[in-house]
Amino acid sequence: MDSPAGTDDPPPFAASGHYSLRSRDRRAPPSTNPRKRPRISIENDDIWQNFAMEYRAKFVVWRLAFQVFTDKSLAINCDTGVDDQLNLMITKYHRKGGKIAVGKPEYKTIIEANLGISCLYDEFVMEVMWGLTNLMHSLVPEENCQLSKEDRLQMSQGLKMLLNRYGFDVKPGMVNKRILEAASDLYDCDDCEKKNNWSLRRAGRNLMDISSINSEDWGLLKLSTALMIVCYPEEKIIACLLKHSTDLLIASYPRREVIECSQEMFSPDVLSKLVTDAPKYGIWIKKRTSKRIHEEMVFLYQQRIEKRKLLATLIGEATKVYEAEQEELLTN
Repeated sequence: MDSPAGTDDPPPFAASGHYSLRSRDRRAPPSTNPRKRPRISIENDDIWQNFAMEYRAKFVVWRLAFQVFTDKSLAINCDTGVDDQLNLMITKYHRKGGKIAVGKPEYKTIIEANLGISCLYDEFVMEVMWGLTNLMHSLVPEENCQLSKEDRLQMSQGLKMLLNRYGFDVKPGMVNKRILEAASDLYDCDDCEKKNNWSLRRAGRNLMDISSINSEDWGLLKLSTALMIVCYPEEKIIACLLKHSTDLLIASYPRREVIECSQEMFSPDVLSKLVTDAPKYGIWIKKRTSKRIHEEMVFLYQQRIEKRKLLATLIGEATKVYEAEQEELLTN
């Protein structure tokens, strides 16, 4: 993975053993010169979702070169170093001062010792390599070899964190394409919610300034509902908003005791303040924006409920298959 010297950005070039990939900006127009493509910035915990589905990976990486090695152990090893064929491919695409991301720590040692090229092998690189391995059949269709047991048992740490956050304990051998896609959909829900966080929290400060209501501990759906109440303080609209939002919260957290999930989303005192002070919010809260964001939050919560149920079903099915395979191994 090749990165300009002196920067900490995710490097734009990847070379692992016998194929090379370069990261690609989601909004970048097609270009015949791969070195003209701008880089994209990826957080370590989010890398996996770029490789959860084939169409996403095509916006992140693309292949520069591919070579077949009959015996890969001869292409790069501690005794003979890097063979001429692999050496030529690496030096052709490596930029001076850049670094190459490699899939194994021994590759880092060998390449640095024999070619004098700095290499990367860390958590970021491991997540990228997991993604490349997961979509090897799509990114490098010429690669016909089967993955080793060690490779099949690898699991993205970012994916594991998301599954744990939703209460799922998944063994690496249980992850399949459908589970990846469902988990990616959940990630999208969380990501879209984060994008509204800043604007909602900023608007929430008005609740404190105008009505002395502290909303710091509120979830975003509850906060957006409060803003809708001050925008539309009519009794029927409020009743509809509260019922719908409360139902979504209860369905979203079926096993957690959350204050927001009590029968009343707002205490009578808070609700009274929101309605009474509604006229004071005229210049501070925009109705159209509040309505749009609230509709987005409702949609996200609905999607999260649906995708979480789907993921629970898929993981349940995968667990049965996994346990049957483990039992068969024990009996044999």
